[in-house]
Amino acid sequence: LKTLLTKFVQSGQTEFATMTRGILSTDALPRTVAVSGSAETIDLSQGNLFKVTLGASTTLTLSNPQETVYIFKLIQGAAGSNTVTWPSNVIWTGDVTPTLTTALGAWDVITLVWDGVYFSGTSTLNFTV
Repeated sequence: LKTLLTKFVQSGQTEFATMTRGILSTDALPRTVAVSGSAETIDLSQGNLFKVTLGASTTLTLSNPQETVYIFKLIQGAAGSNTVTWPSNVIWTGDVTPTLTTALGAWDVITLVWDGVYFSGTSTLNFTV
């Protein structure tokens, strides 16, 4: 995030506009991913918004990142209680990996910013209906 903010300050609004164009475009629809196994690869070149239904606990691999922001809505499917193991290059606010909400049908929102080396991650947890 520090790198992105530095670039924004150095290059003005052009960099910010480029970075956010994909996120805010009118055709920015979430890509749907159904996780059913212990490992899942998400191709980040497919978009910035991902709706991920967890049918099993899984280890995620994130491929083809760009210097931008990615948002994941993680939904507890199947019986709930599923977990995600994130790649080692994801660093979290306060150096604490979030604990996902485990109730069936609950969801959490994970935001990742790629700076070319690391994903800076934040979470908004415990959405239920």
